[in-house]
Amino acid sequence: MPLPYSVVDPSVLEQSARDAAKTLVELDRDVFDHADTESHTYKATPGLSEKLVREISKQKNEPSWMLDIRLRGLHAFLDTPVPEWGPDLSALKFDDIIYYARPDAKGNATNWDDVPSEIKKTFDRLGIPQAEQKYLAGAGAQYDSDVVYHKIRDDLAAKGVIFEDMDVALHKYPDLVKEYFMTKCIPVTDHKFIMLHAAVWSGGTFIYVPKHVHVDLPLQAYFRMNAKRGGQFEHTLIIVEEGAQLHYIEGCFTKGTLVQSNPDYKPIEDIKIGDKVMTDSGEYKNVYNTQVIPYSGDLYTIETYGDSTQRMEVTAGHPILSVKRLKKRDRNKQWKKSWMIPKYLNKLDYLTIPINKTIISNSTRKYSITHGVGRHKPKKYEINVPLSKDFFRLIGYYLAEGSVSGNEGDHYVNFSFNENERAYIEDVKQLLKTVFGYEKAIETQTPNNHGTNVVVSSVDLAQVFKEFGKGAPNKVIPHWAMLEDPEKQKQLLSSLFHGDGNFYSKQHKSGYKETFRISTTSEKLARQAREILLRVKIPAFLNKQKRVSPRKPMYTVGVTGEYMSRFGEMVGIPVSNKMNGKNRASMFYIDDDFLYVPIKRITKKEVRDIPVYDISVEDLHTYVAAGVTVHNCSAPQYSANSLHAGCVEIFVKKNARMRYSSVENWSKNTYNLNTKRAMVDENSLMEWVSAQTGSGVTMLYPCSVLKGEGAKADHISIAVAGKNQFQDTGAKVYHLAPRTTSIIRAKSISKDGGVNTFRGHVKVNKSADECKVSVKCDALQMDLLSVSNTYPFMKILNSQTDVAHEATVGKIDSSQLFYLMSRGLDEEQAMQLIVQGFIENIVKELPLEYAVELNRLIALEMESHSA
Repeated sequence: MPLPYSVVDPSVLEQSARDAAKTLVELDRDVFDHADTESHTYKATPGLSEKLVREISKQKNEPSWMLDIRLRGLHAFLDTPVPEWGPDLSALKFDDIIYYARPDAKGNATNWDDVPSEIKKTFDRLGIPQAEQKYLAGAGAQYDSDVVYHKIRDDLAAKGVIFEDMDVALHKYPDLVKEYFMTKCIPVTDHKFIMLHAAVWSGGTFIYVPKHVHVDLPLQAYFRMNAKRGGQFEHTLIIVEEGAQLHYIEGCFTKGTLVQSNPDYKPIEDIKIGDKVMTDSGEYKNVYNTQVIPYSGDLYTIETYGDSTQRMEVTAGHPILSVKRLKKRDRNKQWKKSWMIPKYLNKLDYLTIPINKTIISNSTRKYSITHGVGRHKPKKYEINVPLSKDFFRLIGYYLAEGSVSGNEGDHYVNFSFNENERAYIEDVKQLLKTVFGYEKAIETQTPNNHGTNVVVSSVDLAQVFKEFGKGAPNKVIPHWAMLEDPEKQKQLLSSLFHGDGNFYSKQHKSGYKETFRISTTSEKLARQAREILLRVKIPAFLNKQKRVSPRKPMYTVGVTGEYMSRFGEMVGIPVSNKMNGKNRASMFYIDDDFLYVPIKRITKKEVRDIPVYDISVEDLHTYVAAGVTVHNCSAPQYSANSLHAGCVEIFVKKNARMRYSSVENWSKNTYNLNTKRAMVDENSLMEWVSAQTGSGVTMLYPCSVLKGEGAKADHISIAVAGKNQFQDTGAKVYHLAPRTTSIIRAKSISKDGGVNTFRGHVKVNKSADECKVSVKCDALQMDLLSVSNTYPFMKILNSQTDVAHEATVGKIDSSQLFYLMSRGLDEEQAMQLIVQGFIENIVKELPLEYAVELNRLIALEMESHSA
């Protein structure tokens, strides 16, 4: 349950949302249904007894007061009947459950290598080590009854943040645990399953955030139950002190941030589901989700050396692939990359630009030509153009000096040179003959500017070269050419340089300067030239020069330092590796995968309610924004099996903020009887995000007790019930203080005879003036066998309360289904689209990581529905 606590199933379901109805890859449920070979140092016999409870406490070396809690829970559990309201629990056999099983593993290892290979293999499949390295401020992993791995980031520990296994916290912080453990939030005798939990709890997480400390990266825990017929009873205790925050910062970018896509550089707000974007692997991958959300908080502006055309505006928590600078005055010799958020980046740290590694080379390209205008009937035919090195050299000349024109249609191709550029003029004429067989290129003179034009009258050539832009500001390299063989692309760069470039060499006060430069009024062409240079291992800078209107801005791509000799070799201008007796050097570095560029400037400002954007990308979950490598803000996706009776206690102190989110997909033979409650003080906010798509029976009602004036609670939930599933979910809110606010939003989907029940319980005390309550629940039934129930309960004892309640139940609209199927979709695909539409208005309010995960899990459920 990410943030701070994760028990989320990974979905290997890959789909482009544009093609949501076209392609579904089967989810490998083996990730969470497969049991490992059991290896335990202790495994209790099935059933519950005082002897077992005392044994658990003894093995954990607990203080006597904790044993007293366990025994109180045990005796109350044995004396309390199973509740008869809600789902049928008669098949739950308490005597068959194994309540305690210790894996054969070192407890609370802080080094992943210390975890036994069988257990490590399981969690590796869930992505935990990678997750910790890339995203997490802290990570914990529990296997059966024990926590086998636990670690928190050093900088958070230095601020006083505590993130421990609950068993360890009991010994390290006994007074703090004793004050809060099942005393002020959830008492031992609250209900039968809490009594059971109190008796046999094991493992879990303890989190303490000191006053005014903000945890910007998630603290997460993962759970795996492997023992056959096992139970897991982890306890989570979270204390967020006054003014502190514990939640995800949804990492995103501001409007206008350019994303390197296929085939363009698009503002992030224009990226659509199904687009392909460059990833850190140097490959293009599909976008499967997009999001825009309001953001308030710190906004960082990052500028890098080497690109004056754009700067990154990014929220505080968005991971950026970077390298820490080792010495202030020297370029790094080691390039160890890591994912860092902006607040931990400094001037001169390096950001990364991935090198496009995709190579798709063809021998010819087919062009469709239309010939004939006016009175003449247009004639259409095709020509094949050889994609040779000669053609690429001709493309470069055209991008630098070419244009297409014609009074009644495009039929002239013109190359314009200075009259002294005789070698290039002859080269173009020879290339026209070699590639296209044209021997009648005409030379015309323009004495006013000492120009010579090479002109060809040809509809075929005009329509070929139109693809590269008709005029200077719209010159562009088509995407197919961006993926061609780099040896061909070198020819393009060489002639582009000869047409629009120069070798700058001049003495300045600061010293002698030399630079290879290519200048163009096409911003896109400049970016593309720089990208191709990276493919041939030549780093380049990109500058923008504003000019007096109506002149267009000028973009310059330049090569300096030790890379000049490599560029000079390509363009036929020899350059020594040394200058003034010293080796040439630049601030950049390039390897086979990335260009490393130092940060020039990084600033921070506070913003309120601005729109920010993010996208999710298949497989690698990375993309290129503002020219550098970034990660989805989405968290990695994990899985967990079988949770019977966990307990979550949260204390949100004055002016604090807490978000607790879970997307749960338990095995279908699991009874999920979890209890979650938060005590919310003055002017604090508690956010619950909950989605249920698995388990045979679920009873889960996150509760917020608004005990301080101005406290707020926001509950968002989605539940999916399929065959033999009973999802009994909802929310509880108690308004104990004035001017408190609660919002409950719930959606449910029932299919294949599944039963969904929503229970909304709200109470406003007599002394709680001017409270606001909003409850909305919507249900979708996929068939006549399924059931949707709604049981609202509101006890309003204060007449000044503003209360709103709305509930709807609907079925699949047959006319919508027919329409979608008439457009070529099968029934399964059509239903998936209808379901996505049903949940859209609530999913878009979820953090991106949960929206993506939930969409995938629901798509899987819909797939099984139609099977």
